[in-house]
Amino acid sequence: TTSPAADVSDCYGYSLLSQSEKVVYNQLLAGFDKMASEISITPVPIATLKKVYSYVIGDNPRLFWVDISGYTYYYYNGQANRVVQPYLIAASQKDALVAAVDAAAAQILSQISSGMSDYDKAIVLHDSLVNAVTYSDTGGMSHNLYGALVEHKAVCDGYARAYQYLCKKAGIFALLA
Repeated sequence: TTSPAADVSDCYGYSLLSQSEKVVYNQLLAGFDKMASEISITPVPIATLKKVYSYVIGDNPRLFWVDISGYTYYYYNGQANRVVQPYLIAASQKDALVAAVDAAAAQILSQISSGMSDYDKAIVLHDSLVNAVTYSDTGGMSHNLYGALVEHKAVCDGYARAYQYLCKKAGIFALLA
């Protein structure tokens, strides 16, 4: 997996954060990459944790294993200090599933040639997803890029996260809003 420092240089959400919020962002990102069930963070107000958490998820569609609907946190005096994070897969599955995503992405990205404009690249990526993915909530991970790229079944956010991921790999800025 990629280190957090390498991942955040072009992340829009990260760029909006204060230095102390960036520390929490990196702590969450490192914890997600390690699939830590509990992630200790520098104490921050609960509202700040929620903001930073949403930025980490929004900036990093590659984190398909993170169950974004089920996290909780510990707090003291209104300051969150630990995140309890569930995951959609077992840690033992992560490397194989990441490899499957990488292979699927490489196949799509291989359709891009060096002389293409960003617009033309974006169209190739879009058309590849539209042609390969069925809109369906029956896939095990239809709400993330794994569902779109590997299972070929996704709903809106699965398509969007896959497209953002592919754009980022192709050097095109893409933001989920």
